[in-house]
Amino acid sequence: MKMFFIKKDKLIKLLLITLIIMNFFPWSIITLWCLGLIIYFYTLRRNRINYKEVINIQPDVMLSPVDGVVKEIIPNINDEFHNVIGTKIRFAQGWFDPCGIYLPMACQIRNTEHYDGEYFIRNRESLKFTHGFYRNNITLKNKANKKSYIELVKCPFGRKPKLWVEAGDKGKLASCIGFVPLGGTVVMTVPNDSEIFCKVGDRVRAGETVISGMRD
Repeated sequence: MKMFFIKKDKLIKLLLITLIIMNFFPWSIITLWCLGLIIYFYTLRRNRINYKEVINIQPDVMLSPVDGVVKEIIPNINDEFHNVIGTKIRFAQGWFDPCGIYLPMACQIRNTEHYDGEYFIRNRESLKFTHGFYRNNITLKNKANKKSYIELVKCPFGRKPKLWVEAGDKGKLASCIGFVPLGGTVVMTVPNDSEIFCKVGDRVRAGETVISGMRD
């Protein structure tokens, strides 16, 4: 469904189970089931992206990849995976924030990686390095050959990230590349010469909030 991150076959199963429950179970069970369905659909809703405005965004501007809150900004940090000095911006996606992951710029997916490890609680104060945590890393490269990185770090109170992009894929600005059910932590590493337009505590929206601009 376009409104939710739910496959059609799963939706059909839920509808069939709902029909069975409504015909054979008491109202107390029906009420609990319907309440559970409302919460389930709400946590898997898609983000609202205004694509008419997105097409007018300048190519050197980077938008937020998620809905959430900026928890940390670390400049001049040496990325532990790619040996690139950049600025890390950490976002916390809440349980009830739209859970989509979107491209912050028009780019090519250069690489995707998965690492098992510990889970990171999204509201902790510091995450200087993601080494050792369960995460999915995505390497992005724009037309100017500048690289940025997105890391999806699993929260113990969330579910595993779902991605549907592979190395070599190309995408437009604000293209949806996956989702994180019940949210978690998203870390972006942008080029060190980027100008940062957000600050800690800001609430951002995917495909709408400008987080940085790349200098020539």
